[in-house]
Amino acid sequence: MLALLLVVFSIEAYVRCRLVAPMLRAKHVKTQMEEAAGGGQEVGHLLLGELAHCPRYVRILKTFRAYHSTITMGTMITLGCSFYSTMIIVDSMCH
Repeated sequence: MLALLLVVFSIEAYVRCRLVAPMLRAKHVKTQMEEAAGGGQEVGHLLLGELAHCPRYVRILKTFRAYHSTITMGTMITLGCSFYSTMIIVDSMCH
C-alpha cells in the first residue's frame, strides 16, 4: 500500500510541478487571442471563426488540449488509486 501512495504522490507532484504552469500559459494566450478576435465567451462548444486559419492559434489550442487531457488523466489515475487505498484501509478495519 505504501507503493500505491508513493505512485499517487509522484503523479500529483509531476502534474503540479511540470504540467500545470505550461497549461495555464497556453490557456492565457489562447484566451487573449479569442478575445482579440471577438470570441471566447462560448461555453460547451468552440466557434473558431477566423482563428481556424491562424496557425499560431491552432498550435496553441492543440498544446492547451494536450496539457489539459494529460492533467486530467493523471488526476483520474490518482483519484482511482486513492479510492483503492481507502478501500484497503476500510477493509482492514472491518476484519
